[in-house]
Order: sequence, then C-alpha cells, then structure tokens
Amino acid sequence: MSALLTLTAYFIPTNITTQASSVDKASVKSLNSIELPADFQYPNGITNSRDGKLYVGSITSGRILRISPNGSINTLFPGNEVVFAATSLRLDEQRNILWGTSPDFLGTVNSEGETIRRPNRIFAIDT
Repeated sequence: MSALLTLTAYFIPTNITTQASSVDKASVKSLNSIELPADFQYPNGITNSRDGKLYVGSITSGRILRISPNGSINTLFPGNEVVFAATSLRLDEQRNILWGTSPDFLGTVNSEGETIRRPNRIFAIDT
C-alpha cells in the first residue's frame, strides 16, 4: 500500500497545461509526468496559468509548488500555522492572487490524546 501512496504522491499528469487555450504549445515541454520533490506529500489542489505554469498544493502541509512549463519546480508558499493544507486552488491571473482552501481534515492531537481541529480557512496568496 505504501508504494501506491508514494507513486500517487510523486507523479501528476500534466495534460492540464495543454488544455489552456492561450498556452503557446510550442514553448511547453511535453511531459507525461512530473516527479514532485520527495518531501512533498499528498498533492491535492491544482490549477494552471495561461502561460503553462502549474500550481500544486499539499493537503498535509499547506506547501504550494509552482511548476514551470519546462519542468522546473520551486516552492511558491511553504505552508504555515494559518495555511496548513492547500486544496481547491484557483488562480486569479488578473490580480496575481492564488486562492485556496485550508481544511483541517487530519486535526492535531493534544497532550490528552484528543484530536483538535483548527477552523477551516479560505486563503489568498500573492503570486
């Protein structure tokens, strides 16, 4: 079972980059899959820009990756105490804002063994 989770966590299809009508398809590197960083687990939110960039969020850390059309990957947002999950990503290119949700589906365990859930949030990040 862990091999399946590892495969799911490390690879995402990239055909979404070629579906945007204004992407210059000649400049987009054709990739069947993208290997995400080993420490980036459980990708969940995903959106794309007109120029072919992908934004991928992690549901367990709030980290958001920006993947360029040539396949290079950098961290747009590392996640923090306020944005602890990054799901349902939507890009507002006109305002350079990446919107998302941060649901606490895992919760945190306190010293008494109780699972505490943080309030669910909607966030906006300047891209």
